[in-house]
Parts: sequence; structure tokens; C-alpha cells
Amino acid sequence: MDKVRFTSIGGIIELIREFGVDPAHVSKKAGFSSTVLDAYSPADYVEYNDMETLLQTAADMTACPYFGALLGTRQDLTMLGLLGHVMQHSPDIQAALVEMIDHATMQVPSGAALQLKTAGEYSSVLYQVTGKQPVVTQTNELSISICNRFMAILCGSGWSAAEVHFTHREHGDIAPYRRIFGAQVKFNQDENRLIFRSDILKKSITKSNPELRDILKTHPDLVQSDANNSLTERIEQIIRRTLPTGACTIERSASLLSMHRRTLHRRLQSEGTSFSEVLQNTRKKIAAERLRNSSISIVQLAQYLGYADNSAFTRSFKRWYGATPQQWRNKMGK
Repeated sequence: MDKVRFTSIGGIIELIREFGVDPAHVSKKAGFSSTVLDAYSPADYVEYNDMETLLQTAADMTACPYFGALLGTRQDLTMLGLLGHVMQHSPDIQAALVEMIDHATMQVPSGAALQLKTAGEYSSVLYQVTGKQPVVTQTNELSISICNRFMAILCGSGWSAAEVHFTHREHGDIAPYRRIFGAQVKFNQDENRLIFRSDILKKSITKSNPELRDILKTHPDLVQSDANNSLTERIEQIIRRTLPTGACTIERSASLLSMHRRTLHRRLQSEGTSFSEVLQNTRKKIAAERLRNSSISIVQLAQYLGYADNSAFTRSFKRWYGATPQQWRNKMGK
């Protein structure tokens, strides 16, 4: 089951109370015990779906639809523990982001992934849901808001995002989002991403100690996190990144991993799967995510997923879910 550390929602009790709502009532309404928010430890995990339910319940009961994004502003690098120290002592922003992405499984063992994408003048941190979560609105916003907060801490007063993108539809007034992120915010986009100028990646981190960073990186917790990423999970991340480009092939994936096509095939086989199986499973998950959480058209979704035409996509979708994409969307109330 996909899960995430409770530390990702640090400060939630105080934020709920600021709206005049009892956190215990929110917990019970979300299906938790009334004391869960008071009793969790930094090492505790919560299932991803339950996290979304908790955040959405808080958003509903506080009448704050952007609750997840607002909660992200209350976080800092201490929530990452050892990894946060490694990031703070990295030589520059790019190195810090690489550390965060490489060791993301320390915070979210499965169900989601981060990527750094650079394309000329602008770069972005992408947040991708890789599990089977049916609704991810609040966790999307929380995660991108946390990334924005981390960048502000690492960059100092010079930080400013260029744009923020979310795959889900807007809740209503987007002015609060502009205030939270200090940038233009767009919904119904292809990816959840925090976009910024590429030159920020080379910005040095004040008071960093690279020697201390090298020592911290030998800690067993960081070494073990490197071994936790299966090849199947890495391939799914690549597929999600390359599907919209039309270059989603086993050859391209093998090249991005610096290995031969046959080696990739053999290693996936050893994990009990194949590239074509991972591709179909990823398409299946993305299709459900986008139909439920966004207003994307069926034709646009078929193109995004790399299908030659809408008919081919519809046939695949009926095989997965027993209904056409439009029938399934209608059933989900979207």
C-alpha cells in the first residue's frame, strides 16, 4: 500500500485551529481516531489515500479549499530529518534538489515521485503520483507548496517561482494560490510542477559545508534509501515524463538509464514485469487520474497517453475499467 510520513503535515493542528475548528473533529470525520494528530511520531506512516482524505476533510471543515497549499507554507527542511541537513550543506541548488529527488523514498516510500526537468531558460520540479490514488487534489497542492517552501529556504530572499502548474481543476478563486506561491498558478495542466529560471540551479547555498554533506551521505539511512527504488518504479517515472513527448519507447528509457535495451528487458523480467506491462499500467493510472481530477477532453487525453487515435484509447480503457472513458467519468461524477 502506498504511504507517506506523517511529518509531511507538520503544523496541521495549529492551522486547523486558526480557522476555529477542532482538529479532533477533523480527525474523526476523516476516519481517524480523535487523537491521531496529537499522538503520531516522526517515524509513523499513513496510507496515501488516507492522507488525501484527511487533508480534504480539513479543507471542507475549515472552508479553505486551498488548505493543502497553505499547509505547505508551514513546512521546513527539518521535516526531512537527515536528508534536510544534506540538502542544506549541498554546494548549490541543483545539488540540493538532486539529493531530495534521489532520496524521496525516505519521505514517500511509494505512490509518488519527484523529478527535476531542465529545458533551456526554465527548469521545474515535477511531482507525479505513481500509485493508485483516485483523488490527489490536496496532496498535489501540499507537495508543490512544500517544494516551493524548500526553494525559498535554500535560495533566500532571491527566490521567486515563474509559474505553478496543477493537473486537477481549480476549486474556485485562484487569488489565494497566487498569494501562496507568489507566481501565476494554472490548473488542468499536463503535470504538477514548480517552474523557475534555470540560472537558479547554479545559485550557491549560503553557509553550506560540502565536507559535512559528504559525511552525512554515508549514513545507513541514506544508503538504504538508494536501494529502495525498484527499476519498475524508475521506468514508470520515465514513462510519465516521456509519454507526452511521443518518445516513450524502451530504447529511450534504456538510454536515459544508461543501459542497453536487452539489459533493461532482463532486469525488468527479474522483477516480474516488462516494459510493455509497465507502460500499460502507467497509462491506466494516468487515465483514471486525469479523468477524475481534471477537465481534460477524451481526445486530448488519448493524445497525451500516446495513442494513435481516440478509438484505440477507448478500447484500452474499456478493457481496464469495463466502460468508455466518458461513461467512467460520468459515473465518477465529473
